[in-house]
Amino acid sequence: MTPGKDLLSELMLGPANRDSPKPLADPTLVGRLAGPEVEAAVPPGRLGADRPRCRRGSLRCYAQRVANTNQPTVDFDRSSEPILGLPPIVGNDGGSVWCKTPAHVRIERLNLPAALESGLYVGVDIHLDSRAEQVVLGTSRTRGTALVLKVNANGVPGRVSLMLRDEDGRTLEGYADGSRAIARRLIVVARPADDAVTFYELEPWASPDPVLPLLTHLIAQDSPSRFAFDSPAALGGWYEDGIARGPFAGRLSEVFLGTGQPSVEALAAASGNQTGLTHSGLADPSDEILALFRRGFKRLHSWTARPMNVDDMDAASVLMFSWLFDVTPVLVRLAQSYGIQLWMPGTSERARQYEEEVLRLGAVALIQGSRGPGSAMGFTWTTLDEWRHQPVLHAQGHSVSAEQFIKFVRNKLGGGHFDEVDRREWQKRLLETMAAMEIADEEALVFQMRQLASQVLLAASVARLGELTGAP
Repeated sequence: MTPGKDLLSELMLGPANRDSPKPLADPTLVGRLAGPEVEAAVPPGRLGADRPRCRRGSLRCYAQRVANTNQPTVDFDRSSEPILGLPPIVGNDGGSVWCKTPAHVRIERLNLPAALESGLYVGVDIHLDSRAEQVVLGTSRTRGTALVLKVNANGVPGRVSLMLRDEDGRTLEGYADGSRAIARRLIVVARPADDAVTFYELEPWASPDPVLPLLTHLIAQDSPSRFAFDSPAALGGWYEDGIARGPFAGRLSEVFLGTGQPSVEALAAASGNQTGLTHSGLADPSDEILALFRRGFKRLHSWTARPMNVDDMDAASVLMFSWLFDVTPVLVRLAQSYGIQLWMPGTSERARQYEEEVLRLGAVALIQGSRGPGSAMGFTWTTLDEWRHQPVLHAQGHSVSAEQFIKFVRNKLGGGHFDEVDRREWQKRLLETMAAMEIADEEALVFQMRQLASQVLLAASVARLGELTGAP
């Protein structure tokens, strides 16, 4: 495997202190990714005018090439390509990167002190593709210094473990059992001098009081004290004697590491919950809803891989209503059960301003079309509550939102119910305007339904629900 291009330039501190960036030379490592623009989060003035460049010793991604969300699709099947520009894992700040072994983020050295007198802390937001054991961060030399952070350790869902070993082979190791949420904000504090390890899970849906530490089980307490963190480490895997290892498959964000004791209260206060997840909603989905989702996921793939016809449009309206707006919306319920923030591709500020200008000129019709990777005007990650109200069509002075369009096709045009009598003015004008229009060999309404189906498929894919449910 050959190194790909640099992913992250300067690294800056995570959610508790974003205004105080620290270079890697300090014993503080952070990986914070921006949103769909996929810009490295860097202090002003640190980048050249043309494109970001990593300074020597910073983070580097090792892969054949880097997949960016301005590509036409987000293809998670290309395991050698990390994907940037994905939405936040916890809260609504920043973004995330997805990778799968053998792809990983390489750290040339952790630059931590030899004795760790004041202790060590690691913070990371993770969203894994499965409940199998995953190595999130690690470096190890045979019979020498090692630091390995695992999630779902020993195959136990929710379990987090840390192993810290010094040059003399003395080890501090412990684990804690956290929530069953897939999307998590983890803080691990190790104090070798006290033979103590403390684990925290800070996403608001982790527990009624996330500031309280998890119950730690200690496996080894040998008081390690003489470390040499001079070997490569990996995010999304680990390095053993300089050789990259796995396994890892999932998203990473808000990664930071340093010495001392972090302010857990401040980190918890900075952890948002924009999609309204709850601790009580965490549960193993039933076999029935899993089977229902898998069937729908397969149909969405089929509809979006080729031009739709009118029958497809009708069926898509029924499925998307069931997934998003029904009394028990399937996609929303699954995201809640797994503890995953559901993000939809929304309208960018640039696209919004452009639409306003076009409409000001008196356009009779305006079809927004695609939103997401490859959108000419870009896009932004939004919650479902925001997405459902964003306009996707304009016809004769009437704006039609995503929710209105899906429900119109389902409830009035025959997707689930037919009614040609009781129709609102905007519905009449929409049909009148779009009746004779075709876009890319599809009827205008069919074309718009396929664009919305693509957006829903993207949201489900980024949430990794296909992988988690075993959908084809």
